[in-house]
Amino acid sequence: MESTLSQKLTSTDLQTIETELLRDLLSNPLQGWKELDAAILISKGRYFYQRRDGSHPETYTYKSLSPATISAAFNTQTSDSDWLLPGTVQVVRHGRNVTGSWAVLWIPPGQQTMTLEDQAHLTTPLPGMLMIGMEQKYWITAISTKELEQSARCYHAPLPNIYDAGQVCWGNNQPPTATPQTIASAWDLFITSPFNTHLVMGKSRKHHGNVCAQLQSLHRRKTYPVNDLLPMGHPTWTVEKWVNHIIGVDHD
Repeated sequence: MESTLSQKLTSTDLQTIETELLRDLLSNPLQGWKELDAAILISKGRYFYQRRDGSHPETYTYKSLSPATISAAFNTQTSDSDWLLPGTVQVVRHGRNVTGSWAVLWIPPGQQTMTLEDQAHLTTPLPGMLMIGMEQKYWITAISTKELEQSARCYHAPLPNIYDAGQVCWGNNQPPTATPQTIASAWDLFITSPFNTHLVMGKSRKHHGNVCAQLQSLHRRKTYPVNDLLPMGHPTWTVEKWVNHIIGVDHD
């Protein structure tokens, strides 16, 4: 809880106090810096955390810090491009938060060439889909509309190797860190890598037990029958809510 004094101070007052404290320290650095309980030291491109030992006020403990740790500690800004106009396969939203960088890729309905385990290549239609990348974690959902709509309902992507909540199982593959520049290559890596029979259940009404059977039955078809899709998650889970949930900006 804030003290009564701090509640009465304006941001200008607080800045003035901080400036005076720094000026006091700098006016007599040999004495002033000794009053600090902790500090970050920089030497020859290396970073060290110095902290006063509570049981021995005149002694300090030190810890080496990585540049990544320093960056994460001081980079508290968040960004969000908000929704961009989709067209062909393209990034429709991206940003950054305390977890790291993230991006959303729209894959419109159309034919995709893929390989199922122990099967020849299939050219099969898929519904419109969204891929979300958060650092090196990725999620995929399907929608029934031809164009991307934020209010569209989320469905299980009719593909193996995707968990119930939409997270991609990469196996031995190493996807890139998600950025607007790399997420398309993450999708290419996923869709062109051979699929196995892992996580094939509950993704097709017609072939409820194995979505691979549905993909094989659609070989060389032009469009995916969207009435075959099964809802994902909560009955009212929409694209907007699903994306916001993953990137950590849930709204009531």
